Amino acid sequence: MTKNDQVLAALAMDLKRLAAGRERGSKAMSERFRQEAAKRLQEINMEETDAYLKPVLKRCRRELKTDPDRLAEDMLMYSILIQNNVVQNREVGESK
Repeated sequence: MTKNDQVLAALAMDLKRLAAGRERGSKAMSERFRQEAAKRLQEINMEETDAYLKPVLKRCRRELKTDPDRLAEDMLMYSILIQNNVVQNREVGESK
């Protein structure tokens, strides 16, 4: 697993925790993981990122700054897309 994949996996977990906190009504928890996700997005090497994932990451970055009521659903969706990408990259790497 590459460093970029590790950052993407951590981002996926932060987004899931953000969504879970928001869904439970814990604004403090969701805000903490929103901050963590924003930091992780800065760590990603976009040159090493799959082309189809780049627009997802851009939308994720933009939406982290917007409507908190819609945040949980969108962040859960983004976390799944990112996690699927990391798993696929791992499987491709193992088969080489």
